[in-house]
Amino acid sequence: MNTSEFTYYLGEVNDQIELERTSSMKDLCVVIDCKLKFEDHIKQKINKAYSMLGILRRNFKEMGVDSFNSLYKVFVRSHLQYAESVWNPHYMY
Repeated sequence: MNTSEFTYYLGEVNDQIELERTSSMKDLCVVIDCKLKFEDHIKQKINKAYSMLGILRRNFKEMGVDSFNSLYKVFVRSHLQYAESVWNPHYMY
């Protein structure tokens, strides 16, 4: 039996609200799809990290390696590591 045939409700019998189906949802900035995978979350975080890296490369061309590494860890790596304990152990991409 396919689960798409079921309709779920929340609340008391006289005051029920029908729950709508979604293909993905965001909770604490972590995107989870209906199959409990994190592919969309990973894609969004990679795009954000590339965006931040581009900003750093454009605005800090003359910076030393140590300074650039510090900025990289703060502005780029932090996006990639956010909530990694949730999505990283399950699947590797």
